[in-house]
Order: sequence, then C-alpha cells, then structure tokens
Amino acid sequence: MPTSPYDTHKRVMSAFLAALFIYATASVAEVILRTQKSVYHRLVGNIRLFASALVTVFLLVVLAPVLGRTYTDMLKKLSESVRSSKEEAS
Repeated sequence: MPTSPYDTHKRVMSAFLAALFIYATASVAEVILRTQKSVYHRLVGNIRLFASALVTVFLLVVLAPVLGRTYTDMLKKLSESVRSSKEEAS
C-alpha cells in the first residue's frame, strides 16, 4: 500500500512547501525589483538562493533519507567547526 510522502515525512514536507513558497515568491520579487532598479533586489536574490538550497536539502531528505541525513550531518559538523573556530579566536 503506497503512502504519500506527507504522511511519512510530515515535518519535512511542511518545511519543503514553506521553503518552496518562499523561493517562488522571492523569484518573482527579484524580477520585479530588478526591473525597478531597486537596491533590495540583491537581498531578495540572496533569500532566493538560500531558499533554493533548503528546498534541495528537504527534497533529498524525502527522496533518499540516507543521503539527506548524511548531508544534514555534514552541515551540522561544519557549523560546529565554524562556531568552535570563532570561539577560539575570541
């Protein structure tokens, strides 16, 4: 009996849909701000890039849980090493 990904990965799918919505909204906003030559188009572009990275990670967690968990573990270790190096520098 096939189950939907939303049933098995409820939190991840909710976060995926939220990040996808943010990505889509930021994509449209970036185009509008670029045509108006606004100074905020760079900020919205960075938000779009961050949201697209999140969407990719969440999709990887749903489609290939082993790879997704490995990737998130690597990101955790990276952030911990950055924190520890900042604390050593202080």
